Amino acid sequence: MQRFKTIQQLEEYYYGRNAFGNVMKADDPYLTTTTGIYNPIYGQKVWSQLNQEKNLFACLPKKPWNSTGWRVITARSDDSTGATITTVSGGVAEGGAIPDTVKPTYAEVFTKPKTVAHGFSASEVDKFLSGVDDALDPMASAREYFAIEHPEHMNAMMLADPASGAANNNLESLDRIIGSYAELGAFSNLSTNEMDIFGIDRDAAATWTDAYVSYNHSGNSSSPRDLTLSLIDSTLTNIRQNGGQPDLIITGWDTLERLQGLLQAQRRFGNGDEKLVIPTFNGIKGAPVAGYEGGFTVATYQGIPIIPTKECKQDTISRMYFVDTRYMHLKIAKPTQYFETGISTGNPFAINKFADEGLYRTMAELVCTFFKAHGKLRDLK
Repeated sequence: MQRFKTIQQLEEYYYGRNAFGNVMKADDPYLTTTTGIYNPIYGQKVWSQLNQEKNLFACLPKKPWNSTGWRVITARSDDSTGATITTVSGGVAEGGAIPDTVKPTYAEVFTKPKTVAHGFSASEVDKFLSGVDDALDPMASAREYFAIEHPEHMNAMMLADPASGAANNNLESLDRIIGSYAELGAFSNLSTNEMDIFGIDRDAAATWTDAYVSYNHSGNSSSPRDLTLSLIDSTLTNIRQNGGQPDLIITGWDTLERLQGLLQAQRRFGNGDEKLVIPTFNGIKGAPVAGYEGGFTVATYQGIPIIPTKECKQDTISRMYFVDTRYMHLKIAKPTQYFETGISTGNPFAINKFADEGLYRTMAELVCTFFKAHGKLRDLK
């Protein structure tokens, strides 16, 4: 009978001398934490940890820029500017004279397109190493990322607070467009010209530029009041009385949550009060097939889709904007385009360095052709 003095002799007898390369039990094994042994491969995909929702930009209609200005009628032939005619005329007595000719009042409005651009660059060395080592392809990653952040910035511009003085070179603000002279006078944080729009001096005489604004203030400060269904109903009634037919409600997620609570309490929120919508170049439309992957389900109020967006201006909770998209759109002079030049395109002289540069550019402006067709509900809690 074969006798063995060591485990090594036993293994060599049964498996052969070189079966395990004479490797014995390791007292100091290689681990993934051993310096210089292991490096993870991160790959080219980058997962954003940011909320980059841009719902207002996605849902507003887009129209081509075919003129810089437009004409509007600001008063009837009897000079009335309200929802109803002040002086009814036109009746002719039997055998009477034909009334004098009359005409409404006209005004000219214009605005220029704004350019929004976001650029990025990567050195030639960085680009080279991305093809040799486990390095991120900087240009490819930036192209993917800024394709999302570029419209996110435009979304934020259109939801900026006029009191922040954010107009400058940015797209026009929905809050400024859906404003009024009375709102300007009620709040001291708004400067004298803060609500002027499209070159128009929004003053007491220019009542045709006033959207319907429901606000609440104490002195010159905001005094938030509870959001109620009657406040929303009253806002919609006033807008409709002024000639608007809102087909879009823009607000924040917090106000939507509050509204859903009110509707559920009255059993007015359910499957019948939701709508599947698809963002298109002409605004949003109802999706014909439930579950259509290009659309998303939104709550509605009186059949009007409610679009929540993270950038919405808050008092205590977010304001609500009631938009008639027949008279509000993003006017596009040049649609979003991507440009790239530099060493990879054989033209480092264009940027005067051994690198690549990329750029997203859009030329547009947020335009309103009938102010009274829209409304704003602010100072809510």
